[in-house]
Amino acid sequence: MNAPSTPAEVAGEVDGLWRRGVALLTREFSLLSAERREELGKLLADAGDIKEELCHLSDAAQGAAICAACGGACCRAGRYHVTLLDFLAFLAAGETPVEPEFASGACPFLGCEGCRIVPRRRRPFACVIFICDLIDERLAADETSRLNQREQDLRLHLNRAGVRFGRNLTESLLIATARNDRDGGSLLVLND
Repeated sequence: MNAPSTPAEVAGEVDGLWRRGVALLTREFSLLSAERREELGKLLADAGDIKEELCHLSDAAQGAAICAACGGACCRAGRYHVTLLDFLAFLAAGETPVEPEFASGACPFLGCEGCRIVPRRRRPFACVIFICDLIDERLAADETSRLNQREQDLRLHLNRAGVRFGRNLTESLLIATARNDRDGGSLLVLND
């Protein structure tokens, strides 16, 4: 099989990979017991609270306005930022995730007004912890300290969820799906 040669072919291939991953992870999530889905939902809701706080700290430094004016220079690899846990957070909350738009060549979740992933608590880890220089220079020392502490809290929380609910669930949905296409198996493995 020939490698895709045009941007449209690449976008189509990535879109197909995304759709296969979504279907597989959705199916595997549905096979969890109600108790396990509830446990996962609680873990991810707690992580969402931390993400929301991180977004609030960025907003206090005019992060939303800076990001909108920038147009997403930090988002060039955004298609890889959504992890298995990020997608599972939508499923556990009974929400429909934003449909990615891979044809733009930039982050498939970036719109003209900024990130289209809402609520903000569902945004990927890489997105909520990244603070560019323009935002960083507007943060007070105590805000920077708080942001660093909450980032560490989020890392620990997501790692615990990953250990409890399968292999590295902080892995990109696209990368995990490509690996699954190659090796088989499942994306979500319950560790009792």
